[in-house]
Amino acid sequence: MAETIQERLRKIQYPGRCLVVARVLSGELSVVYAITGRSESSRHRQLRLDDDGSIDVVDHRGAGEDALRHYRALTRDPSHVIVGNGGHVEDLRKLIMGGRDPASALLELEYEPDPPIFTPRITAIISQDESFLISSAYRPVDKSPGAERLVIRCTELPTGSAMVLTTYAGGSRHVAVSREVSR
Repeated sequence: MAETIQERLRKIQYPGRCLVVARVLSGELSVVYAITGRSESSRHRQLRLDDDGSIDVVDHRGAGEDALRHYRALTRDPSHVIVGNGGHVEDLRKLIMGGRDPASALLELEYEPDPPIFTPRITAIISQDESFLISSAYRPVDKSPGAERLVIRCTELPTGSAMVLTTYAGGSRHVAVSREVSR
């Protein structure tokens, strides 16, 4: 029997940011974005739903904005919903609205410029036909220049299944995790 999303996430000491694209039991395709934080300022973030249906990560104390901690996490264009952990979410929307193929746009992403951590950029792009791309741009293990990229295209997700992607696999390891899990 496949493990649940909760069982999968419990195995990760520190997941960082988390994306879940799931076909829930009603048959609908759903997306979940979650943030966790180790630092004091990261723990003061919350998700805010805007009037246009987008979701921003903001400081709940009203403190100053930090481009790496505060960003648009979910946006949409007429054909896609785009979810991710940074400013690249809005950049991708603009590229796609300008006619760019979503998969090729994902192949240009870099990891976050936050040394020494170099947080992976994780993204899900869901199309109107409910196919989706789930992606990570992360620093190579050998620390060579440029990002390594993982892009998975999913055209059919069975009811009760999900794709889960986190920025960290645990501790301070910077490894993208992609798993298909069942109810």
